[in-house]
Amino acid sequence: MGVSDWLGKAQQAAAPRRTGWQPTAAGPPHLAASTWLQQPTLVDGSFHHVVGESHRLADLAEVLRTLPADWRVVNAQLVREPTNQYDRDAVMVLIGGRHVGYIPKESARRFHPVIDHLHSSGFVATCRAHLTGGHFDRPNIGVVLHLADPLVVASQDRGLLTGGTPRRIAAKSLDVEYAHRLLAGDARRIVVGRTSIKGHLVAIEVAGARLGQLTPGESAKSAPVVALAQAAGLDPTVGIAIKLDGGKVEVRAMFAHGHALEPT
Repeated sequence: MGVSDWLGKAQQAAAPRRTGWQPTAAGPPHLAASTWLQQPTLVDGSFHHVVGESHRLADLAEVLRTLPADWRVVNAQLVREPTNQYDRDAVMVLIGGRHVGYIPKESARRFHPVIDHLHSSGFVATCRAHLTGGHFDRPNIGVVLHLADPLVVASQDRGLLTGGTPRRIAAKSLDVEYAHRLLAGDARRIVVGRTSIKGHLVAIEVAGARLGQLTPGESAKSAPVVALAQAAGLDPTVGIAIKLDGGKVEVRAMFAHGHALEPT
């Protein structure tokens, strides 16, 4: 399946979620989204490995089959499994409604409060994840979750594409005066910006005003995901970290891990 074919399905899946932060509603596992085009309810951060994938290879292969050739970023759903005969504290990992593994046993219980909190509010726990392997040199497919440690529920104004990977804004393009105004006297601040593609570069604006553009190298890494979000009718927003360091203002666009159309 190519990117254009996959986008057609992504547009349908994302249609009810075109603006704002709308986490996946609680419901049967088969309703869980497998696409990053829905904002996860848990904040992106460091990598956390999943166990038991070797027993779920058929389901993982099917998940991988539905993605574009070089696309590995998905949303995973975390669900408690109190009926598990071996471990009542078990937490399943689902992708697109398919059971693909478990949170490691020694870590499972610390997920319970967050899962229960989100469920009580009518939502399920979802996070970014990426698939590994599935090619000639490494045929087995694995799952790596992207989660802050400790676990953090995502805020409503976090931005669709926000994560832990900083992308540099070109110094020559940066509106320094505007960046200082956004700081509003603070030493550092995170705001939400909107991305768009201008020629071969990714441009960023905050509150409707231009802030700057990513460097050519950073634009090449980020432009594919911005284009996919735009094509799906979504608002490609991202967290913007602004910092004052020794009188010099530094600005980074904070993208989620793996948001580039490149093999893992």
